[in-house]
Amino acid sequence: MLSNDIEVVGAIAALFWCGQRDVDGRWFIVDAAESFRAGPAEGGSLDVRALQRLELGQARLTGLRDYVEHTWPPFLRAFHDRALMGHVTLRTELEELKRSRRLQERVTKESILDLEHRDNVRAIVDTLGAKVSGLIFQDLLAYLLALAYDRVQINPVGVPDIEASEFLGNSVSDFVTPTLTREGSG
Repeated sequence: MLSNDIEVVGAIAALFWCGQRDVDGRWFIVDAAESFRAGPAEGGSLDVRALQRLELGQARLTGLRDYVEHTWPPFLRAFHDRALMGHVTLRTELEELKRSRRLQERVTKESILDLEHRDNVRAIVDTLGAKVSGLIFQDLLAYLLALAYDRVQINPVGVPDIEASEFLGNSVSDFVTPTLTREGSG
């Protein structure tokens, strides 16, 4: 169920692997309420072209998108080998690093080539299949958000998949100031 609270936005985050160079391995993040405004509030579907159009019209999520786009390739590289070992292995390491406040130590500040990033995504999908890869990518996104937000919760069943709150404003997240609040009235 989508919130009517103007201080809350439910975001849809989708990662595609569809053979399109400008799309593969990139997170698309859009406001759920606006995305399904014309359709049923309980469901629906969006393809990559629809998500691209929605992103253009949702400027208030630009900070969050920029943060994820900037941080995602180095974050994936940092945990790529663990991800290939499976969901449980990856999740265990991510939880331990978050608990010990060492999660950001693993993330390189070096630039990642687009080709390397797409190869990292492809290796996970090819090795683990779509279902397990989906779980892994969801966990990776949640823990990537944990670099910028103090509270991140993964919901194994139901919507939203991930809830993030309490922006940290630390050196890792200073690249942008992501916001999950609506400006003005909804």
